[in-house]
Amino acid sequence: MRTAGLIAAVLVLAVVLLGCKGTTKPLGRETETNSLTFVPPGSLRDERVFQDYVIRIYENWEERQGALEILRQSRRIYVQEGVIFDVSRYGGAQKARLPPVGQDVMGDGKPDLVVSEFTAGAHCCYTVYVFEIGEEFRKIATIHGEDGAPDFTDMDGDAIPEVVLHDFAFAYWRTAFGFSPAPQVILRFRDGAYRVAGDLMRKPAPAPTELETRARKVRDDWAEEYHRGFWGFALDLIYSGHAGLAWQFLEMAWPLGYLGKGQFLSDFRARLSKSPYWPEIQGLSAD
Repeated sequence: MRTAGLIAAVLVLAVVLLGCKGTTKPLGRETETNSLTFVPPGSLRDERVFQDYVIRIYENWEERQGALEILRQSRRIYVQEGVIFDVSRYGGAQKARLPPVGQDVMGDGKPDLVVSEFTAGAHCCYTVYVFEIGEEFRKIATIHGEDGAPDFTDMDGDAIPEVVLHDFAFAYWRTAFGFSPAPQVILRFRDGAYRVAGDLMRKPAPAPTELETRARKVRDDWAEEYHRGFWGFALDLIYSGHAGLAWQFLEMAWPLGYLGKGQFLSDFRARLSKSPYWPEIQGLSAD
């Protein structure tokens, strides 16, 4: 009886923990609210005006409720409910650069609006929504930053901001979140969507001596370097256009006599394939 009770308790705890974790991940929050029945949650926290558009943000922090409302010529044209919305910064501890209301962020000469949302989890989730607010109003893109806030920064000097974020495909993989490597990704608006900017992500290859030095450090201090120093460095190589060197490094750095290398490499490849950016990241490497 005691064994059965212990098993039941473990199952209940697992369900609770899974449920808690689920609240910090994207839950399909991008749901437009019926504008005819919309009742603002809490109070008006921010209001911006651009030409004949009015952007309003409501917030009820105690209830973890918020809403984005967009009006044009005093008529409500868009409503979305969520948690914390902003047009200038992110809620929570992380901040990110967002373009001012009306800035052209897609390079088509039309004014745009970038709105952020933070779901108020422990470190998740961050999402940005891009709208066109010129003669035509339309939602252009949704960018999921997940555990990190996307940053709009002009990386190539053309006055059009790229989106800089991190890929959290390896979050909690074989380690705690704080040790999870998250390689940087740069996106550029192209052909109607935000896509990986390969020219901005590619970097010069490290010298062979640096590769060997890093591999030796991992082998000598496996417990300390296992996460970021081992597969974290390999991910940085892959995401900068050097997948061939990454696989070479993983072979070099694996300590002699440690079992499980084949399974690790297989699992590593499988995890990579789950990244939403992987189809484009694969095209970065020429080696």
